[in-house]
Amino acid sequence: MRRNVLMLRWFWFGQSIYDELKKDPKFSTVIGLIDDVENGVYKEVLARTGSNTLFVADDDAYARFFASGVWLKPDGSKYTSYKELSQSQKKLLLKGSMLNNAY
Repeated sequence: MRRNVLMLRWFWFGQSIYDELKKDPKFSTVIGLIDDVENGVYKEVLARTGSNTLFVADDDAYARFFASGVWLKPDGSKYTSYKELSQSQKKLLLKGSMLNNAY
């Protein structure tokens, strides 16, 4: 099975992780999570620091995750988008893919 995961470290680019992800439309789910979690605090963190490593899944990987039904809504139906998730679920997805002070 092919995995669509990209590891980005800020010093490889000269720009921030956030800026690099924003350039590529296949990472819109991750950008949405960064913008939504804790009112966008991670947007600022990822835009200014080099002390984070982010393991990034692309939109196709998130689509497969939602289609798998691993997480279900209270009514038993599948989530179809990160926009339907609670703040806690969004935070879990984002922070679960992030290493802090990873040198």
